[in-house]
Amino acid sequence: MGLSRHIERLFRAILPGPFGLAVIITFIAAILSLIVEKQSPVDIGLHWQKGFWDPAMMVFTIQMALILILGYSVAVSPPVSKIINRLIDMVNNQTQAIVLLTVSSMCLGWLNWGLGLLFGAVMARKTAENFQKRNIPFYFPLLGASGYSGMLTWHSGLSGSAPLKAAEKNHLRELSDHSIASLPETLSISETILSTQNIFSFVFLLILAPLVLLLFRKRNKAIDELTPYTNTTHDESKPIGAERFEHSKWPALFIGGALMITTMLTLSLDKDTFGPNALNGLFLGFALMVYGSLNNFFKSVKAGMEGAAAIIIQFPFYFGVMGILKHGGLIETFTQWFVTAGSESSMPFLIMGSAGLVNFFVPSGGGQWAVQGPLILSICESINLPISKGIMAMAYGDQLTNMLQPFWALPLLAITGLKAHQVLPYTFLMMIVASLVYVVTLMY
Repeated sequence: MGLSRHIERLFRAILPGPFGLAVIITFIAAILSLIVEKQSPVDIGLHWQKGFWDPAMMVFTIQMALILILGYSVAVSPPVSKIINRLIDMVNNQTQAIVLLTVSSMCLGWLNWGLGLLFGAVMARKTAENFQKRNIPFYFPLLGASGYSGMLTWHSGLSGSAPLKAAEKNHLRELSDHSIASLPETLSISETILSTQNIFSFVFLLILAPLVLLLFRKRNKAIDELTPYTNTTHDESKPIGAERFEHSKWPALFIGGALMITTMLTLSLDKDTFGPNALNGLFLGFALMVYGSLNNFFKSVKAGMEGAAAIIIQFPFYFGVMGILKHGGLIETFTQWFVTAGSESSMPFLIMGSAGLVNFFVPSGGGQWAVQGPLILSICESINLPISKGIMAMAYGDQLTNMLQPFWALPLLAITGLKAHQVLPYTFLMMIVASLVYVVTLMY
């Protein structure tokens, strides 16, 4: 049995499914809050509820569910399926597929986390289906890991929460409650995302990440037979009366075009608005137009609803954990454990390590920056560490443990049908290699 098989068996033995892990982390957070922070069970329960039903987080849950549903709808639409299949037809073996999936997912993830995550998941699934049809040997978990690699680069990219928030006027001062007089009004992304060190680390990862996966490429065929994506728009019944409205192409073209135009207009007026809402607006408008009728589009949406169930149910549990940690003081305690003995030279690595740990409990980059950012700013000020380095250290730590925390893998698992224990052994190996790259990056 090969090394990769042993690793998979180990992960299967110790790692539950994503929902089970969310429940286990909830128990761990509650117990730590009880023991370390001396919180009462009543307070822990209230903090859990505050996070569980947090309005902003519930909005985020719906945004992510829509990204999955609408992305599925676009992916199975006739014109997009044709383009993707032609691209995949140019790939003739598993080695080429791993390189294509990893590099494209990481590049798109660097541009925008949503694009990288969704594109990687859909491409991994479509590639597996294509190889199965062409009788080309492949190993599906490796393709899934390749498609998920975009989450290894997102926080140090152009949609990274911490660097982008730091670039907003007065954000750093407001985050610290104006307690640190030396904080700049803004911190340009030229000092964080577009810094020479960060660009070099990204380029190195584009080379190293595919090489890591290629070491474990398989010659056997997929374990399970894949059921291809199906286009469910065919309807032999003829519309009668008012039903013709939903079967006509003009309402779908008009409303879809209006969504595309107004979304792009909003982006042109404020580039900072490119987030989940803008991505969903573009997906929705495009899907309405290419399906040609409201009826056809809605059928594709219903077909994609199953995959969104995991997100809708599991995300609130993680937000509940965030509530326990945020309101109970555990995040500050976690971070302090790492930085107590730190110095200016060692602090970036300790910040990265603490961010990686906190990411298991708070797997939202923006949420993590909101609760961990003030302490990082205070540390940078007290030991004269450049704020840009402290911010990027947190960004690196956050995105590193995305490779081991299945929270963000939920869309990929839903689309591909893979299990967490099949994909995470290979993303874990990418995490190890990326850790070395980021350690070297933070030395300079």
